[in-house]
Amino acid sequence: MKKLNILMFFIYCTVSVISQGIGINNTGVVPNANTMLDVDSDDKGILIPRLTTVARVTLGGALGLGDNGMLVYDKDLLVFYYWDGAIWVLVGSGTGSDNQNLTGATLTGTSLKIDIENGTSATVDLASLNVPAGAIMAFNLATCPTGWAPANGAGGMPDLRGEFLRGVDDGRGVDVGRVLASSQPEEFKSHLHIVDPPSSFTGSDGSHLHTVDPPSTATSSNGSHRHGPSSGNIFLYGGTTAGNDGTGHYAGNATPSAWGGVGASSVTAFAGAHTHTVDVSAFNSASAGAHTHTVDIAAFNSVTSGGTETRPRNVAFLYCIKE
Repeated sequence: MKKLNILMFFIYCTVSVISQGIGINNTGVVPNANTMLDVDSDDKGILIPRLTTVARVTLGGALGLGDNGMLVYDKDLLVFYYWDGAIWVLVGSGTGSDNQNLTGATLTGTSLKIDIENGTSATVDLASLNVPAGAIMAFNLATCPTGWAPANGAGGMPDLRGEFLRGVDDGRGVDVGRVLASSQPEEFKSHLHIVDPPSSFTGSDGSHLHTVDPPSTATSSNGSHRHGPSSGNIFLYGGTTAGNDGTGHYAGNATPSAWGGVGASSVTAFAGAHTHTVDVSAFNSASAGAHTHTVDIAAFNSVTSGGTETRPRNVAFLYCIKE
C-alpha cells in the first residue's frame, strides 16, 4: 500500500531539487531559488500539522528558544499558533502575547474555577472577597439580601430611609463638628434675596400739590332739622325797628346784652331734610415745590414658595448594612 501511495505521488506531482531548493508541483515549474521548499498548485492547499489544544500545550513544554517559528493549527480552537521561543502566540495577535479565551467556569461553594482555552484553569476563592461588616450598599430590591440588614434605625443601626449620605468631615473643616453616623437637618446656606431698583425714590414731578377727591362734595342728609344759637342767646329775625339799627343791635350799643329786631327766637325754623356743601379745595395740600417720595422696597419682596424640603433630583433605593 505504501508503495502504491508513493507511486501515485510521483504520477501526480513533479518534485524538483535544484541548488538545495525543493519544489513540489504538478506543472514542472522550477522552484524559487530563495526557498528551501516551494509548493505550487492552482487548486490545492497545504496542511500544517493539526494538534488538539492539549497536544499543543504538551508540545510547548518540550520546545525552547531554538524552536522559534514552529507553526501548528489548533483544531479545537480553529486557529493558528506559532512558537516565539517561550510561548505559543496566536497568529495575528502580535509578538509576545498569548491572549486566551475563557472556555468555562464552575462555582463550588465559594470556590470559582475558571477554565482557559489552552487546557489550564485558575481558581479564585470568593470567600476572600467578602464585603466587610458595616459596609453600606444600595439595592434595587424590596428587602435586603441574606447577610444584610435594612438601615432603618433598628438595633443601633443608622436610619437611612429617605436620607442622602455624606462623607464624614474627618478633620477637613468643611462639615465641622460631625461624628460618624450623625444626622443633620436640612438647611440653606445664609443668603439674601435683594430687590435692586435703580432708585428707592420716585422721580420728581416738579412743583405740585396733592388734591383730595372724595366721592361727594356734599354732606349726607341728617333728616329734617333746625339750628340753634349757643346757650343763652337768641336769633334776630324780621326787619328794623326804632332802637334797632338793622344789625340786630340796639342803636349805639356795640355789645348789647340782648338782641333786637322785629322778633327774636332761640332756634331757626325747620328746613326739612337737606345737605350742606363742603368746599373740597380747602383740603388740598399746599404746593411743596419740586420733591420726591420714598418707596418702601421691602414691600416688593417675594412671597413664600416651594415644598416641604430642599432636595436634588433623586432615585429611591433600599440601603442595607452588611452584618
